[in-house]
Amino acid sequence: MASDTGTEECGVEYNTEMCQGSTFSRTFKLFDSANAPIDVSLDTFASQMRLLPSSSSITLTFTCTVGGVDNNEVTITASNTLTAAVPVPVSTTAEPRPTKDYYYDIERTNGSVV
Repeated sequence: MASDTGTEECGVEYNTEMCQGSTFSRTFKLFDSANAPIDVSLDTFASQMRLLPSSSSITLTFTCTVGGVDNNEVTITASNTLTAAVPVPVSTTAEPRPTKDYYYDIERTNGSVV
């Protein structure tokens, strides 16, 4: 899967930021190698966030929706209540906003293929 300007690939990296206690939403547009929109209206998507890619413990589960004019957009969202529950380090310095790295994935299921 790809981000806003990429092509469909496995293992695309797209870094983003989430503010604890705020509603989070990111939209990804999918295109094939010829830059044509990929219609994903019949597909399902799942997205989770973890402390490490190999971790079996899920920190947050996103809601996934499909849309867009060409049915090639996937939006992942998390409510302010869900993001408020994501652990971050307590600041022990004048640092106003402590941060923590997490990893998320988005899985596309097309029929029986993930």
